[in-house]
Amino acid sequence: DLSDNNLGPDGTRVLSAANLPRLEVLRLLRTRPQVDGVRALMVAGGTGGLRSLTLGENNLPPEAAAVLA
Repeated sequence: DLSDNNLGPDGTRVLSAANLPRLEVLRLLRTRPQVDGVRALMVAGGTGGLRSLTLGENNLPPEAAAVLA
C-alpha cells in the first residue's frame, strides 16, 4: 500500500520499472500518478501478476480510464 505518498507521475514510472512479478495488489490512493503514470503501470512488464489496482482519490481524467480499459 503506497497510498498517501506524493509519487506523482515520475514516482509511478519508477515503480512501474521495478521487477515485481509477485505483486498482486497495488493501492495508490492519493498518489497523483496522472495519466502518464497510469499508462506506465499498464505497459510495465514487471507487474504481470497484478490483479488489483486501486487509484481512488487522484482526480484522474476520463483518459486514465481509457488507458486502464
